Amino acid sequence: MAASAACRRALLTFVLLLGPAILGAQSAGPSVSALQDSLSKLDEAVYRAPKSAAAWYQLALLKLELDRRGAAVKASMHQGDGESWRHGAFTALARSLAADSTYSPAAGTLESLVIASDQSELEPAVQRAVRVATTTRSGRDAWLALARMQRTLGHPDSIIPALVRYERAGGDSGIADLEAARALSALGHPDSAVARYEAGAAHTDSASRRLYRADIGWVATPAELASFDSTSAAGLGEWIRNFWRRRDVTALRPEGERLAEQLRRWNYVRDHFRIVGRAEGTQFSDGPGANAPSADPALTEATDVGNNLGALGALAPDAYSLVEGGRRILDDRGVVYMRHGEPDNRVSWPSGSLGNNEHGCVVANESWQYVLPTGNLLVHFCASRRLGSTAATTLVPMLPLYHDLVESRGALDPRYAYLAAQLQDLALRSKLSKQGAQLNAMGAAGGDSYNSSLTDLGLLVRPEDAAAMQESGRRQLTTALHTDTYVQRYESSLKPVVQLYAVGEPGPSARLLIVFAIPGDRLKAETRPGVTGVIYPLSIRTIAVGPTGLDVLRRDTTRFFRVADTLKAGSWLNGLLELPLPTGQHDVRVLFTQPDGPAAAAAGRDAMTAGAPGRLALSDLVSGRQGAGLVWAHGGDPVPLNPLDTYSRASAMELYYDLTGLVPGKSYRTTIELANTLAISRGDAVRVSFDDKATAPAQHVRRSLDLKTLKGGQYRLVLTVEDVATGTKVSRERTVNVRE
Repeated sequence: MAASAACRRALLTFVLLLGPAILGAQSAGPSVSALQDSLSKLDEAVYRAPKSAAAWYQLALLKLELDRRGAAVKASMHQGDGESWRHGAFTALARSLAADSTYSPAAGTLESLVIASDQSELEPAVQRAVRVATTTRSGRDAWLALARMQRTLGHPDSIIPALVRYERAGGDSGIADLEAARALSALGHPDSAVARYEAGAAHTDSASRRLYRADIGWVATPAELASFDSTSAAGLGEWIRNFWRRRDVTALRPEGERLAEQLRRWNYVRDHFRIVGRAEGTQFSDGPGANAPSADPALTEATDVGNNLGALGALAPDAYSLVEGGRRILDDRGVVYMRHGEPDNRVSWPSGSLGNNEHGCVVANESWQYVLPTGNLLVHFCASRRLGSTAATTLVPMLPLYHDLVESRGALDPRYAYLAAQLQDLALRSKLSKQGAQLNAMGAAGGDSYNSSLTDLGLLVRPEDAAAMQESGRRQLTTALHTDTYVQRYESSLKPVVQLYAVGEPGPSARLLIVFAIPGDRLKAETRPGVTGVIYPLSIRTIAVGPTGLDVLRRDTTRFFRVADTLKAGSWLNGLLELPLPTGQHDVRVLFTQPDGPAAAAAGRDAMTAGAPGRLALSDLVSGRQGAGLVWAHGGDPVPLNPLDTYSRASAMELYYDLTGLVPGKSYRTTIELANTLAISRGDAVRVSFDDKATAPAQHVRRSLDLKTLKGGQYRLVLTVEDVATGTKVSRERTVNVRE
């Protein structure tokens, strides 16, 4: 017994000397192999002295160093198979405090780890150790660690009491308020959550300022982040309130709603898109072992197809919201969700008979569609070995060309339906089955190699079609990661057809035209004493947002339309609203509602301007049709409109635009091009060009376009005006819908 006790004392002395020595110089310490050898000795020491708090503590420090170095995890006496070094460090710290609850070094390290990380799985022993620290140390970090532990465990009702104790112990009130705001949101109190958030923003120190920066970093532009960084502490509260107010304006929402949604989304993504399990070792760095592939056998042959375009790379260096404690915590789905919220449609395709050792998109795939006022946004996610998960975690610009996978997205984008039709051909399907190994090799290349291979799949589809889809996917992916939205949702949609035009000369005469048509059966009619027929009240909220993000035009208008009888299905309520358009470039949003009605709809356009003073400029192209029932009385010259924005081949399209910045007497060449928007279409294009001499500095131009030669479909109309002498060009474009 005496000899055994002496041995334990000797080993403990060795441990206490070894730990500081190997961890003293992290940047130039011993090699990973030396650390692994030390780990074996520490395991033996802990085995022989299991009640030594110091021994367990040194073991935890060594595992944290191995984690920092990106060392491959090896199962050992006190390291379970499949668990990360960090997980093992948490366990060792818990064992240290179980041996001695007053051992401050272990308690302090555990508190720091819990505070700095978003550890999703804390074993009961670790949870007990965190709670013990609050009774034995009672410091502010202990209470903050408890609050964050309750957050990751999904106990929002236990967070706020811990934060109260944290503040009483001298904690940062900005941190407490931000954490409390998130807890209140999780508990279903959005108004209180917004109030706490804004209260914390008004009194931030360096630590809480970093947290608020990370929070706005989910949606902020680089310019906004730079503005945040240059704002003084005294002005930061107002800056943050204005930051969220600008987004309320953009979304046509009451003040505070966008911030409340931000807090809701923050809680949601941590419940659904947090990186857990094997991927918890994924590091936010380019050092050795960073983003090391998982050993998950289901993904042995999978590829990180989204690595080059994934959210982390696209948002760097301002991707701080993706990481906590130096490591990535959320996958790409969380990034898109934080920016755009719940998608309108989610579609996935199970691999079926295809093996799980194939392309990452076959292992798991999911597509999200957002129906936005500015058009549809479609993004794709696939499994990624880099994140060590069989979930669809990583953004990709385009899905691989498997027939069933492509066909499953046909309802989201008609181009996928067309590609599926090509792949359906029996001969091509035969080639696909015979050359599966070649296709899988392309898919396994990953990143740019995979992306470029899509354009070489001539044996499957036309290369130009695949290339067009690939480029469209890249644009959609970029839009998803660099914009944010919060679309209004109502019980039902009015489903209007809306056209927004910026017309007139730059300056006081510039006008915003809102042309709309609303299906009659979507509207609720009113009857009034003494009034013949029925009344349809319609409220229109218009907001133009300037470069600062604050509104430069906000107008609430209610129109009352009187008609002879109730509008039936197939009939439309048409209207025009004309408003002054301030000088400059603006994002315009329009909301249509009926007073006390359940239905609504929003529309919008970004970067609207009537032109630029002093140089050649074009207004928007206003299209119309004779007999469509709506006319713009423009300076005594009636301009026909087309509220339904659809033309038959038998009709002519009347085109109006303002051309400014002209030099009288100079020649200008006008080119008009109409081409089918689907890259897969051939022969559906018209191009005409003609020269004119300018008679005035500004001209109101009317043109008539014959559509008889076009097939049914959607067309891209591009009008270009060129100064013949200098080659200076200006262009405007719009889509034209033609039916047979």
